[in-house]
Amino acid sequence: MSWLSRLLTPREGPEEPGLREVIANLGATPVEAAQVRAEVTVAGVIAETSPGDAASGLHVRLTDDTGTMGLVFLGRQEVPGIEEGRWIAATGRVAESGGQRVIFNPRYELLTGGTRMRKQGEGRRLEGAPVDGNQPPTDGEETAPALPTPSGAFAQLAAEDFDVMASMGGVRGLLESVIPGLVFVVVFIATRELVPALIAASAVAVVALAARLLVRQSPAMAFGGFVGVMIGVIWAWRSGDAGDFFVWGLYVNAAYAIGVLISILARWPIVGVLVALLRNTWDSWRSSPAYPRYVAATWIWVGLFALRLAVQLPLYLTGQVGWLGTARLVMGVPLFALVLWVTWLLVREPAGREAPEGTPRP
Repeated sequence: MSWLSRLLTPREGPEEPGLREVIANLGATPVEAAQVRAEVTVAGVIAETSPGDAASGLHVRLTDDTGTMGLVFLGRQEVPGIEEGRWIAATGRVAESGGQRVIFNPRYELLTGGTRMRKQGEGRRLEGAPVDGNQPPTDGEETAPALPTPSGAFAQLAAEDFDVMASMGGVRGLLESVIPGLVFVVVFIATRELVPALIAASAVAVVALAARLLVRQSPAMAFGGFVGVMIGVIWAWRSGDAGDFFVWGLYVNAAYAIGVLISILARWPIVGVLVALLRNTWDSWRSSPAYPRYVAATWIWVGLFALRLAVQLPLYLTGQVGWLGTARLVMGVPLFALVLWVTWLLVREPAGREAPEGTPRP
C-alpha cells in the first residue's frame, strides 16, 4: 500500500477520521473528475510546495487518491498554513496551464488532521504528474479551452498584500528595465558619440538576457526588454539621431493608450478583464458592483500612457536626448509601479465577493 493510500485510509477507533472520510463529508469533487472551466471544491493532502519568484507566486501540488491538482497563489511566496503534509480543501475554477490542471488563487480551508511527509525535493515547480498512474479524465467529453491567466506584475491585482518589488519584476526585473536606457544616456552625454552609447546599451541587454538563460529562469521579461533595446539601437543607428533610441517607446505608449481607451469605450475595461482572469470570475465581473471601479482604474492607465506621451514627445521633437532619457527612466518602472498600486487599492477584495448581479453589460 502506498503512503498516499495509507494516509487516505480512515483510521480505526476513536482517533480523528482519515482524509478520505473528511473528503467524503465535504462532498468534494475527486481530482480526476474536475473538468477545466468548472467551479469545484477539491480536497486532499499537500504533496509539494514550490515558491516561485516574486511575480509568479507560490505553487502547490494537491493530491487525493484519484489524481493531482495544482494550486497557484499568485503574487505570494508563502501562505500561512500551506505546507507539505497538511490536509486542505480548495475551491475555485479549474484552468489549464502548461498542460496541467490548476486553480489560481483558490479559496481554501485547512482541514483537521494531516501528518508531516518527508520532503522529496526542493525548489521544484509543479509537475502536475498524476499520483499512482491516475490520469485526468479522457472520456471523450469536450471541455471549453481554459482562459489565459495574467502573470508577472499584474498578478499583484489578485494579491492580498501589494508587493512593491514584485510589481517591478523583482530586483532583477527592475535592473533589466532601467539599466540599458540609463547606460545609453550616460555614455551618450559623456562622449557625445552615438555609436559607443548604442554598443554599451546593446551589451547590457545581451548580458541581462544571457544571465536569465544561464540560471534557467524565464527569459520573457529580459527578452522583451532586449527586443525593445535592439529596435531602438537599429533605428538610432540608421538615422544617426540619438533621440530615435527612445522613439519605439513613444509608439508603444501611444498604442497602449489607444488600446486601453478602446477597452473602456467597448465596456470591457482592461483592468476588469485582468482581475476577472486572475480571480476566475469571468462569468460575473461585468455585472459586479466593482465594475465602476474597474472602469475608473482603467482610466488611470489611460492617463499614465497619455502623460508619458505629453512629457516625452516634445523632448523627442526638440532633440533633448538627456532629458528624454531621464523622463523615460522616471516615468518608466517607478511610475508603472505607482499606478499598479493605485489600481490594486481600487480593485482589491476577496474573490468570493464577486457574484452575479443583474444583467451583464452589452
